[in-house]
Amino acid sequence: MATYKRILKNKPNKNGLYPIIFRIYKDDNTAELSTPFRIQKNQWDNNNTLLKSNYQDYRSINETLNQISTQLAIAINKLESEENFFTAKDIVDRVRKGFSNTKSKKITNFIEILTELKKNKKAGSANIIRDTINKLKQYRGDNIPASSINYEFIKGYSDFIASSHSSGGLGVRMRDLRARYNEAVKLELIDDQEPFKHYSIKSIKTKRQIAITKNDIDKFISFDYTNNTKYKLSYLTFLFSYYSAGINFTDVCKLKKGQIMDELVYKRSKTGKLMTIPLYQKNKEILKKIYSIPKENNDYIFPYLTNFHETDRQIADRIKKTRTKYNKDIKFIAENVGITANLTSYVARHSFATTLYQSGTPVSVIKELLGHENVAITEVYLKQFDTDSIKHLTEQYL
Repeated sequence: MATYKRILKNKPNKNGLYPIIFRIYKDDNTAELSTPFRIQKNQWDNNNTLLKSNYQDYRSINETLNQISTQLAIAINKLESEENFFTAKDIVDRVRKGFSNTKSKKITNFIEILTELKKNKKAGSANIIRDTINKLKQYRGDNIPASSINYEFIKGYSDFIASSHSSGGLGVRMRDLRARYNEAVKLELIDDQEPFKHYSIKSIKTKRQIAITKNDIDKFISFDYTNNTKYKLSYLTFLFSYYSAGINFTDVCKLKKGQIMDELVYKRSKTGKLMTIPLYQKNKEILKKIYSIPKENNDYIFPYLTNFHETDRQIADRIKKTRTKYNKDIKFIAENVGITANLTSYVARHSFATTLYQSGTPVSVIKELLGHENVAITEVYLKQFDTDSIKHLTEQYL
């Protein structure tokens, strides 16, 4: 007699989430039927083998799991009634065949597929997918047939994104689209047309300039926020990032008082790398001004996050919202002081690196300061630059 269970796999994926699967038993053999759902361990009810109510959209997913259970029960009954020998894998194949026959009716819109995949991701990944969905809608509208995702589509979408993004931003967009497409293929939601086979993300190049000149930095510094106090925080944030080795906006938001003593020590959100940045007169003066801004009583240095923002999703959503205002503010400042370049939250980081490079600072030092993982120069060479020499360079040239 054949039976089945729906369970969490014992081993989490690289994002720390556990896949929900169906394990089928028939005589002495077993087989697995995967689902597109990945969750945290504490979101699973082992007794009822369903999602707990602490998971977003748990009702819809539980309904889908019950539907799969029904399909398994039907497949087992049919195979047993045929009175032929069958295995656990035959049960899985029968269910998959049933899904395949109805796939064209149930899943045709690639946007809907991405929306379903987004539900099972952590906040950071979910936000990237959400941005991908929005960009795809801007490119082709709300209804994009999965069958239309071919090389021509990918190339056109890449050109569309390149018109408004840096090479790094374009790379993020295209890598996420490729990852989601491959995930949908793996889950048998779409047929693989290999749209990325002849497309190279590594060869992406754009002409968009991100960094601004030292002269433009001086113009930005000249902005007088005393008559425009609502821009004070954004003004100080931009300069703190510039003077603090290009620390990015997300990490600025997350900084807490215990991370600052004689040096600024923090872990990069993007790579998890521990960073140690010297504090000297300029960024120390900015911190004093930041401390003078009224905010809620909490450990955050910059008044972007509060104790209300506890979960990863809450923190990510808040940072995304505040970044939008921050970008608007620094664009306003740029226009008022005669900077023609398009300022965004990434400009301070790139400008920091460019200013040091143009002043003759070794590329190896700059890469160390930025915390890049894919360093072309060996770790031995990088380690020769201690904190004192880095501090001297930043004080001298910034």
